[in-house]
Amino acid sequence: MGHRTTTAAQTSMPSDAEHFHQDLARLASEGANPEQIALRAALAWRSLYAALSPIIGHGGVVALFKRSVSITRIAHPWLAPMQEEFEKTSDFASLQAAFSQQASVEAAAGNNAVLQTFIDILTSLIGESLVERLLSSVWDSLTTTGGTLRNDIE
Repeated sequence: MGHRTTTAAQTSMPSDAEHFHQDLARLASEGANPEQIALRAALAWRSLYAALSPIIGHGGVVALFKRSVSITRIAHPWLAPMQEEFEKTSDFASLQAAFSQQASVEAAAGNNAVLQTFIDILTSLIGESLVERLLSSVWDSLTTTGGTLRNDIE
């Protein structure tokens, strides 16, 4: 996973999102297969889309996602093909397919990079407090009892 330099315009990932990423990375390091990581990542992105599209519209979510992938694909070139596919379908199937073709740890790292970039861009537009409020239900829906993803894939 590449190191990202944080600028004044960037923020750290909200704690709930960071918790999601840590669980995904832990599962990958513990041997979850790439398809499981890909499915979990796609579910997270579908939840993000569902939470944000009523507020910023389909086009807004698509634009943010595509920009996030465009920036992130420098460090993760295997993400490039999904950028154009997403515009056609916006169901995150291309993301799931791209992630399932990577090693689990790389898929989790790629998801974290795209997610961090997405949150950075969204935060620069609407502010950290509003991002945290809008996305808190997303992270709540993705965790299981005890706050981990473990029960979902075992």
